[in-house]
This record gives sequence, C-alpha cells and structure tokens, in this order.
Amino acid sequence: MLLKYGCDIADKLNAITVIESSGMGEPFYKKSGFLVKETVKLQARKKFDDRERGSIIFMVKPRPGEDR
Repeated sequence: MLLKYGCDIADKLNAITVIESSGMGEPFYKKSGFLVKETVKLQARKKFDDRERGSIIFMVKPRPGEDR
C-alpha cells in the first residue's frame, strides 16, 4: 500500500520513481512497473571471502506515458 501511495504521488507530479532493492525485493518491484537499470555487486574484505555477497539493484518506474 505504501509503494502504491508513493507511486501515485509521483505519477501526479509526472516524476520518475527510483528505488534501490535487494535481489529478494526485485520481483515485487517489477510487478509494480519498475525496471532494472543497474545491478551493483557488493564487495567485501578478504577475510569475508567465504561469505555470500549480495547486490544492490537500482530500479526506475517511468513517468506515465513514457516508453519502458
């Protein structure tokens, strides 16, 4: 509900909506009309090499009427 509220305001202002997401959140935002613009893999210090590295996904919801 909060996402829809923010997107509705952005649409009324004819603004582009930008979010940062984890990999887990990406499918949720895609269902809401967001497009992936860039994925940044996180880096860690050498002592953490045995751990899984995450990523940050930058997503954009175009203005109403804009090409996707």
